[in-house]
Parts: sequence; C-alpha cells; structure tokens
Amino acid sequence: MPTPRKLLRIIEAPTTQDLLDSLIPDALAALENVLRDPEAPAGARVSAAREVLNRTAGVPGLAPEPETKARDMDMSTARASSEYARLRMTYSHLPDDELPAHIQKALAGLDKIIRGETR
Repeated sequence: MPTPRKLLRIIEAPTTQDLLDSLIPDALAALENVLRDPEAPAGARVSAAREVLNRTAGVPGLAPEPETKARDMDMSTARASSEYARLRMTYSHLPDDELPAHIQKALAGLDKIIRGETR
C-alpha cells in the first residue's frame, strides 16, 4: 500500500506593515494615557495632543500625502512570487549554476509568471 502524501502548507511571514498596523491600538492607548494623565508633565501632554491633532486634522501648512496606488497583482502572481522566494531561500546555499535542473526550470517558469510573460 502506498504511503499517503503529506500536504505542503506555505505560511508567509507577516510584512513590516502588518506588524506596524498591529501596534496602532497600543500606540493610541499610550497617547490617550499621557494626554489624560493630570500628573504627566505638561510637555508630554502637549506632545501627545499635537500627535493626535496632526494625525486627525493634519499638520498646518502641509498638503496631504497623495494616495499611493497598490501594485496590481493577481493571486497566481502572488503565489508564484511566494514560491520563487521559498525556492531561492531553500537553495540559497548553492550557486545558481549548481542548482538541480528541475529547480532551475521551476525558477525560470515562476520568474516568467511574476514578470507577466505567461499565465
């Protein structure tokens, strides 16, 4: 009887932006604590108030930042990019010319998908 195959699950590490976004509630709570603490130094309370106002009402005299356009990437391109990075990391101990032929072929195919040359 053949041995059942195990499913491979790829888990991507959180991005820096994901990590920063997770800190927002704590950062806002810290600002609120300083702002509402009557025993906090006046300078700290003013700084906390300035931060809140600058982020809600905008900094006086500065134009708002233009919205950045997200790179349009469909799911197959994202998967190809993730798999390409995984293979590169797995075989990072080998120079490109010593990679197994099937890995070189896979990397070339994934690179074409990422660059939009094939789908």
